[in-house]
Amino acid sequence: MFAPLVFVVVFVAQIRNVAAQSGATCVLASSHWSFNSANKSPCDVASSLLGVCEGGSYEVQALPEGTHYVGPTISSANACQCSTVTYSLLSACAECQNRTVTL
Repeated sequence: MFAPLVFVVVFVAQIRNVAAQSGATCVLASSHWSFNSANKSPCDVASSLLGVCEGGSYEVQALPEGTHYVGPTISSANACQCSTVTYSLLSACAECQNRTVTL
């Protein structure tokens, strides 16, 4: 019963120590709903989340016109990349850049 709670506490503590780096910028005013209470974009939050599994930093790149984010390869996949939270954050990040979300 306490193991999931301990995991969450440790995970949150780790995410606070990660430097969020995002080259992606939200350009749509209508995407403000996707910013968290600390006014961080979904791109910045995704960078922080992915940084936990990447040794402290991860940069979510801006999407050029006509492109989309792709998932990890089987050999490089980890628990941070293969989660519904990361998928949702990267989808919101693509959307706020006015890019197409490919499902």
